[in-house]
Amino acid sequence: MKLIALKYEGRKDYKDRTALRTEWTTGDVKRVPEREARQLLKFAEFKRADEAEAKDAPGDAETVVLAQEQREQDQ
Repeated sequence: MKLIALKYEGRKDYKDRTALRTEWTTGDVKRVPEREARQLLKFAEFKRADEAEAKDAPGDAETVVLAQEQREQDQ
């Protein structure tokens, strides 16, 4: 699963309507799966972020993907 770094530049806190239901505050940079990134990039408040920015703050989607990979390795 490919993750895309996105930055939220909206004025108000926002909870997206993708399958992940990620909560965003102004200036947040999070990695989200490619499908959700395409949906969010349709809105002016979301921009592609520099990968270096996202490495400092792992997002919810990244945590889910890492947990899934860990479970697969444990089995």
